[in-house]
Amino acid sequence: MQKKLNNPGPFLNNSGEIIKDGWAKHLILNYDRTKIRTHPFRIKEWDCYEIYNPNYGVTLLIYDIGYFAKAIVKWKDFNSHYSEEVSETILFSKGSLNLPLSADKGDISFKKRESHWNFRWNGNYRELEFNFPKFQNGKGISGNLRLFQDPEMDTMVNVIPFKKKSQFVYVQKVNCMPVTGKISIGNEKFLFSEENESFACLDWNRAVFPYKTSWKWSSASGKVNSYPFGFNIDYGFGIKSSKNMLFYQNKGHHLDEVSYQWDNNDLMKPWKFSSPDGRIEMILKPKHIEKEKIDVLFLKSICTKAYGFFTGKVVLDNGETLKIKESDRLFGGAEFVKNKW
Repeated sequence: MQKKLNNPGPFLNNSGEIIKDGWAKHLILNYDRTKIRTHPFRIKEWDCYEIYNPNYGVTLLIYDIGYFAKAIVKWKDFNSHYSEEVSETILFSKGSLNLPLSADKGDISFKKRESHWNFRWNGNYRELEFNFPKFQNGKGISGNLRLFQDPEMDTMVNVIPFKKKSQFVYVQKVNCMPVTGKISIGNEKFLFSEENESFACLDWNRAVFPYKTSWKWSSASGKVNSYPFGFNIDYGFGIKSSKNMLFYQNKGHHLDEVSYQWDNNDLMKPWKFSSPDGRIEMILKPKHIEKEKIDVLFLKSICTKAYGFFTGKVVLDNGETLKIKESDRLFGGAEFVKNKW
């Protein structure tokens, strides 16, 4: 288990090697892309927002992985088991998107042809605005969404080392952000609000990954006992990693090892979550399953993801046990990803 990071500063030296690793509740270390000593194709940077309620949602992803950059909008209807994405690509980007060096500041603007994907800070709100006219054979998808991030809330931050000292992942996961706004698909409008249980999480990554990488990531946000509650469970790569945390009443409760299992022959069976120390005992009952596969030359990716409701129990840092009941309607997802990139 990694140690908690307490002091601000850089985590790379001038040779591009990790000098600090560990976990924190805020982005206290500085990401400096100019210190990285590797080919631009090896640098992977992305901002991924998962925004949903139990009926529908959207993934808003922008990334630059060196070979190319993409802005993606992926719509999901959990009731009809339908999902579709639309995107625009810039080839041989090599960091030219200039994604912010911090998740806590910096705006993003992407435009290609008639499509655009924009993010900006407005006080304590993350504002996302997009328009992709090609969606659904010309129906188009557009949206304006506001995500409230309480400045006092904890997040999950981690610097993860690999065997090669020039490889690392610097990551922040922000859960439990209430969402307001709407998305339009043609003439249909879909509203997001606390009244229909709409929440968002951010997966912010700046990294130099090995060519072959796999991970398991699970996240949920909602309310338990009428208070904000969520979690981030994330493991499967690096030689040291501590990316597991519960969030309750805006406070983070760090966890040691957590794992989950599923039945590959029947993905709709409950996914089981547990930890050796007994602090996590949960079940995810899937409502919607997604499978994706990319196989283009030397780039390959396989992703299996389940969305549904969580129940079970968790133990906070002070020993308090929280029971997650069906009536809490804690909605989230869990995935398994294998990449060659």
